[in-house]
Amino acid sequence: FNMQAGDLVPLATIGTTTLHFKTRKARSVLAYVALGDTAGESRERLHGLLWSESDTAKAQVSLRAALKELKALFDACGFTGFNAGKQLLSFDRSLVELDVSDVIKATEAGVARATIYRHFPGGRTQLINDAVTREVTSFWRELADLVRPLGDIESRLVGGLMEARQRIQDNELLQRLVTFEPDDILPALVESEQLVNVVLVGYLKDLILREELVEGCDVDRASEYLARMLLSHIAAAGQWDLTDREQVQHLVRTQFLAGIIAR
Repeated sequence: FNMQAGDLVPLATIGTTTLHFKTRKARSVLAYVALGDTAGESRERLHGLLWSESDTAKAQVSLRAALKELKALFDACGFTGFNAGKQLLSFDRSLVELDVSDVIKATEAGVARATIYRHFPGGRTQLINDAVTREVTSFWRELADLVRPLGDIESRLVGGLMEARQRIQDNELLQRLVTFEPDDILPALVESEQLVNVVLVGYLKDLILREELVEGCDVDRASEYLARMLLSHIAAAGQWDLTDREQVQHLVRTQFLAGIIAR
């Protein structure tokens, strides 16, 4: 089983067979388990990450449906390395290839960058895309965990903006890539942003539907607007100090949610 981390909705193959998924949730489950902790991802954590706005019973049913789809795909190819336990979902790592994981091991062993690049069909560009995708996936997964207890959409946006901006500044790998590989990292970040935007729109739509809305508000357009605003301010805060909670609350209320949430 091989998964190229260069695709947030991953390109997964078993031998020469490419897996074709029917649902986005099944692909997301695969990505989280493959890119997550080597010990596996708990069912409870996946419920929170992918079905945060559903109650426990509905989340359990949805996860079982996604796992049923994955099992059918794996069974059709004779792949037995995916383990769906009662508590944890995991892969037999001896049967799984993750391009970016190989890079991390080689880097830790002191292998020169030029040597590492030769092991990737796409060379340096592919390596950077994979590294960025891994970091972006981890970034959003951890951010979702952090803001989940905060409740309403305003609280989540405020907490998410403040934490996200700080995490980007503190991310050594991304900062190193920006410094030493500027020509290659920008296209990778743009591609990742486009994929993240799709996921964010769905997440924000679920939150918006829980609120009392301004009359005539188009939920789909509002979700897309909030996703663009969130990504742009995380990337560049502009005149706003995202370490100042009062400023961030004012930003969210006047620039993000005005015209969407009834007050």
